[in-house]
Amino acid sequence: DLGWGAFGENLTTHGLDDGDLSIGDIVRAGSALLMVTQPRIPCYKLAARFGRADMVKRFAAARRPGFYFAVVEEGELGVGDAIDVVDRATDRMSLRDLFDMFFAKTPDFDVMRRALALRGLAEVWRTEIAAILAKADRAGA
Repeated sequence: DLGWGAFGENLTTHGLDDGDLSIGDIVRAGSALLMVTQPRIPCYKLAARFGRADMVKRFAAARRPGFYFAVVEEGELGVGDAIDVVDRATDRMSLRDLFDMFFAKTPDFDVMRRALALRGLAEVWRTEIAAILAKADRAGA
């Protein structure tokens, strides 16, 4: 039984589905506006927190990454406040699809190129994907 914050989250939501949300979607949470920027990717800290060497693998297999927001407009948010999608990104890629791309055994360069076009994609993801594509282009892939 896992309590709130067990995975290090600082905002626990109900009703936002990482299979439905896209990078670049904007939600109103309380009086704040937030943009979805990237899925959460587990690291060694998750394994250490749970004392299980296989925890990252288990997290990936569950395909429920959660996500990070960027603050578009500051505001206040409290327990029980509504969180509603107020603007859907035109170019869509679900958080789960981007998460799956990260863990794919074989890189899908078409998905990576699509990801680069997404509004709101976190810069760290944009930089990493661009580097992978550049390397593949140099190799003639």
